[in-house]
Amino acid sequence: MFEFFKIILMEDSKMQLDLPKKFVLLHGEALCNVVFLKLPCGQQWEIGLLKSHGKVYLQQGWPKFTKHYRLDYGHLLFFRYEGKSLFSVSICGLSTCEIDYLSIPAPSDGNLGVPIREQTEEDDSVLPPTSPAHQRMRSSGSGKLRKSKKGIRGTYKSYRDSRAFAEASSFSSSNPFFKKVVRDHPSACYNLRLPDKFVNGHIEKKTQIIKLQVGAKHWDVKLLRCESGFFFSGGWSKFLAANFLRPGDFCVYELIKSNEVVLKVSMFKK
Repeated sequence: MFEFFKIILMEDSKMQLDLPKKFVLLHGEALCNVVFLKLPCGQQWEIGLLKSHGKVYLQQGWPKFTKHYRLDYGHLLFFRYEGKSLFSVSICGLSTCEIDYLSIPAPSDGNLGVPIREQTEEDDSVLPPTSPAHQRMRSSGSGKLRKSKKGIRGTYKSYRDSRAFAEASSFSSSNPFFKKVVRDHPSACYNLRLPDKFVNGHIEKKTQIIKLQVGAKHWDVKLLRCESGFFFSGGWSKFLAANFLRPGDFCVYELIKSNEVVLKVSMFKK
């Protein structure tokens, strides 16, 4: 646990806020591109980070946070780092007393406070298959479709009734695989988290460059190791754009090569 405070002293502090140098030295490498701020009222906010020249700033979503809580010159914020990119935050106003969070209406656009559970839940993941064939990883995939949904757990409730979900749920392969929905994410820093059980069973636990394969094409994507899990990071947005993937589309990621990780991607669009 690490605690620090920040004072709003300049107008720039309402656009982005730099984290203390000592904190960055101790925890900066483990932070993902997105962190979560948890307020005493229960509201939880997702904030994108900017990392530049050894410094780390709260940036994407921070102006909305400061506007919502009416932060201004002299306001004091106490941060307690809980680990896994989560901060508990309390705010003191000009009176030096903690503000009345409940007097501030909850965000109305749905893009400000984001429950942490929705960002980290794994009920859209697929348990890696356990047949002996998985111990004999081949260099090419053998995925096929079938009507059975055996081996697949649930996905985000809002997408369950879609055709894309039904088609993705019919995917079957002798190779380990998992399924993920492309989410309508409020932050431009959206990275895809891989299911823990998939990573634990099949991928070396380190930051590395992997390949996503669609047909004969490959995209290099950075697999980022953070305290809160493993994420597709650098190159991920480029992959989404190149394949015209939109919120509500589903992708199945099938491990077809394990030494230099290659995931064959099957796309099911809504």
